[in-house]
Amino acid sequence: MTIQLTYHNTGLTVEDVLERAEKSGMFKIRIRDDGVHVMLLSEQHPSAKVQALNNAVNVWCRDPVQHREVKELLKMTLKGSFKNPELMFNPGELRKIQETPLGLISTFVYYHSSEIACALDEVIKNMDNWNQWQKRV
Repeated sequence: MTIQLTYHNTGLTVEDVLERAEKSGMFKIRIRDDGVHVMLLSEQHPSAKVQALNNAVNVWCRDPVQHREVKELLKMTLKGSFKNPELMFNPGELRKIQETPLGLISTFVYYHSSEIACALDEVIKNMDNWNQWQKRV
């Protein structure tokens, strides 16, 4: 499963990233023809991919531990702000997560929260009625 984290407001430009990544020697650099972003491939983490844009960085990895290690490498190398990432899953990965029992429950709660709230309210009222009926008997 691949997880994407997007760091917004890094304060870095593509030129900054190119200069600092070249200077560090920690990444293989792939410059895109569009001039909008650059790809960085870590030699320490060959399965991780980093895409740097102006003021944002996308990181793709397979596990959270690797994300932390790549984040620390980026902070050390690029010296940008890497706080409060946005977590994103591609549609295929999201479908796999939703097929798990916890994923199904989470999806149901997300889309049917008002119905669940009403049902819980009814359950609590019925429990109160049951308790009062038990006291009378």
